[in-house]
Amino acid sequence: MTGARYTFEQCNHLLATGHQFHILHAANRFTQYGLIGAAWVSHNCVEQFVMSCRALGLGIEDAFLANLSRQLAVAQWTVLQGKLIPTEANAACREVYRRNGFTQLRGEPGVWSRSLLTAFEVPRHVAITRTFGQKLSAPLQTAEDK
Repeated sequence: MTGARYTFEQCNHLLATGHQFHILHAANRFTQYGLIGAAWVSHNCVEQFVMSCRALGLGIEDAFLANLSRQLAVAQWTVLQGKLIPTEANAACREVYRRNGFTQLRGEPGVWSRSLLTAFEVPRHVAITRTFGQKLSAPLQTAEDK
């Protein structure tokens, strides 16, 4: 939700420096949405979160933040932060953090924060069926690299 774009080299650097890359797929009984979102997370901060407009508002973004918050709480973090820099392209998702109990940090207009001491509300109609914690051991490759 920052408008940032990353090259393969930048993605490889982020992975090499310990950032987590989360990928969101979605399906319901009517359709397979497929790949609908991705997020870069560093420590306890969602550095970048993108989602398809066809899935935004279905509660998947809320379930993702709730699942991430549980993982961070287990790792002894007490706060989840997220970055949001308003752009023309992200008008539809600007309320995601506020809707999930985040507040904007004073003095840091692009950073939102929420305590992990109280549980996130997980939409009852959304279930996370699989989570992966695998780290990539090899850098990402382009089609030309193969």
